[in-house]
Amino acid sequence: VNSAFCQWVEKKAEDMLGQSAYKLFYKEKQPLTSKKRFSPLIKTLKSNKELSMVECYLPISKQQKWCLCSTYLQRNEMGCPRYVAACYVTINRYKAIEEKLDHMSVSVIKSFAKAIDARDSYTGTHSEHVGELMLGFAEVLQLPQEQIHLAYLSGAVHDIGKIGIPES
Repeated sequence: VNSAFCQWVEKKAEDMLGQSAYKLFYKEKQPLTSKKRFSPLIKTLKSNKELSMVECYLPISKQQKWCLCSTYLQRNEMGCPRYVAACYVTINRYKAIEEKLDHMSVSVIKSFAKAIDARDSYTGTHSEHVGELMLGFAEVLQLPQEQIHLAYLSGAVHDIGKIGIPES
């Protein structure tokens, strides 16, 4: 628990250390079977596999936080998990965009983005970053909301043509 995380969740480190993630965020000892109860940290510990940019929801203080989370395992000399760390990036404003766009269009665009990422994870991450930059740029220009959405989506799939380039 670092100071940035403490500030983000509006809690003191000593109030969080030693608590289970479920109790801390969901006020429960065990997870319920719900998308809103997905914990990347717990999944990483249980599966012994790191996660990269998975979507999750954290009910933090008075706010709802949708996040992309990547987890990192530290293993002991026997290869067993010693501890897990996570990096959370808030995606609330992207979730708002998703809600405003036609669901089918978003699904198709996400499929393209996943196809880019499956082919080349560097390009997939780069495309997501370009989408974020385009979103910020469109907001600075004070474009209408519809054009802001299109700017983000355009950035996210701008490298779609790379799918057709042979590996050789």
